Amino acid sequence: MDSRPWVDKYRPESLEDVKGHTDIVCMLKNYGSISKIPHLLFHGPPGTGKTSTIHAMARSSYKKSFQTMVLEINASDERGVETVLTTIKVFVGTRSFINMDEVKLVILDEADALTVSAQSALRRIIEKNTKNVRFCICCNYIGRISSALQSRCTTLRFSGLTKDKLEEKILEISSIENININIKGLKSIVDLSMGDTRRAINLLQTVGMSTSMSAIHSAEIGSREVYMCSGCPTPEDIESIKDVLIGGSFSFAFHFISNIIVSKGYSLTEVITNLSRIIQVEDELSIRIADEFSNIEYRICKGGSDRMNIGALVSSFH
Repeated sequence: MDSRPWVDKYRPESLEDVKGHTDIVCMLKNYGSISKIPHLLFHGPPGTGKTSTIHAMARSSYKKSFQTMVLEINASDERGVETVLTTIKVFVGTRSFINMDEVKLVILDEADALTVSAQSALRRIIEKNTKNVRFCICCNYIGRISSALQSRCTTLRFSGLTKDKLEEKILEISSIENININIKGLKSIVDLSMGDTRRAINLLQTVGMSTSMSAIHSAEIGSREVYMCSGCPTPEDIESIKDVLIGGSFSFAFHFISNIIVSKGYSLTEVITNLSRIIQVEDELSIRIADEFSNIEYRICKGGSDRMNIGALVSSFH
């Protein structure tokens, strides 16, 4: 029995298995192998397949030599110049006796966490070792990567998977894992994941495991079960919150939102994120409200009190 998390279990093994990103996959296929590609810079939101895509190409190119020919570093764990000058420099400075003609591959994940000095050192290593090593730099925010590094790589943007591709992936896994999910449940997972494949698969596994352990494991998984497992506010609750913000008094709206967050365990950040999707920014008032949403979310991230921020949320509508 395979006990791996489904994110790892259903990771693409080859470029043919990669969902979406047709142009990028086609370009990588045309290169054929790692030795023929330039240095790459993949950027885009989390869970869009950046690391999985380069892994799939490396596995196809190296086959059984993958472990010895690939160095993967997560820069959010090892972000200093020491990592670049020791781990990476030692790896690129050695050759494999088994694959003498093959170039090695260094995958730098979460590279936007690298310090400025680490990026400067990396630039020099890339310049000196182009003959025997290729670098694939993956990041969420390309603005945090120095222009010197960007100029040495072919830059490719990964956008979130389309709803059709995400539905296709979820249905494929559901079929293999014998999960009985209906259309509303499928749509709910797609809506909550917002193009993030990793989040969609993790949510599907959570819902699948929770229903298989219950007394009604044979029942269909619908929208209600998905929202219960995700901990995200349901569309009905968000509509109720919007209605009291627009039509209720300050006191009533404040206590209503406080009670619903406490009783259902919602995150205020999730409430604000979902409100921002259904409130149209089309006049001066809604623009000010949208601006206040961003201020509230910033204060929550900095450790601000939920009670004070609920008051700020209600105030923005009054």
